[in-house]
Amino acid sequence: KSKMVKNSSGNGLIEEFTWPFMVSVLESDVHDMLMEAIGHVLLGLVSVMVARKCLRIGLQRTADHAFYSTIGLFLCVGESILVSHSWWLTAFLSHTNRILLHGVLGALALWTGFVGIFAKSLMRHRDERLEGMWALRHFASKHAKCGVIGYLLIAGALITGLFLMRYAPLALHLIHRLVGMIGVMCLASSQWFAYNSGFARREWPIRQIHLLKLGTLGASLVTFGHELLEMSEDLVHILPTKWFKTLLLKV
Repeated sequence: KSKMVKNSSGNGLIEEFTWPFMVSVLESDVHDMLMEAIGHVLLGLVSVMVARKCLRIGLQRTADHAFYSTIGLFLCVGESILVSHSWWLTAFLSHTNRILLHGVLGALALWTGFVGIFAKSLMRHRDERLEGMWALRHFASKHAKCGVIGYLLIAGALITGLFLMRYAPLALHLIHRLVGMIGVMCLASSQWFAYNSGFARREWPIRQIHLLKLGTLGASLVTFGHELLEMSEDLVHILPTKWFKTLLLKV
């Protein structure tokens, strides 16, 4: 991209050239760029730490549940939020393709998460051999409750997202984003409570557990905050200007 700018003396014009990729960087909000970068890093670090441990012990017992749930319901869900408003992907993908990637990651999250939940349920059923009682006890924990609620909310977000591909009313768009954000926070809470489990205490020293908790908290706040800011900006431009004039605000 090239444009005419004044030279340093102010007496003439010179042609300035900027690489297309750098245009998006320079024109983007640095705050959003920083939040997105931190979100990607924290999501990746936490997921790698958990996945590496689970693979080392051969995905045995609770390890398979932890592996698939972390990859699907933490990493894929978080990345699906970040890529939908990504500043660096604009250089490679159109808006339509970014939304498609957002949906693919959401679907992958649900499938991988289902495998993780099914693996945990199957293990409990084999171990306890008590029909009806094993599920009741397991799903009474905070980790399980938040996980199931979050999974259902993300499923609801995916369904509303599919409808948005054909119909795009404002109400459905807001429902999709709100349900998705609440689902993300529920799943992040489930991930947090998982670090208090016997499996986590056996496999990681307490210091690493604290680091995993901090990383999960940071990734969740950054991802949630990034989406909340984007939705707030959209609402400001969608709502009638007279509302803001009534409040003596200039938009």
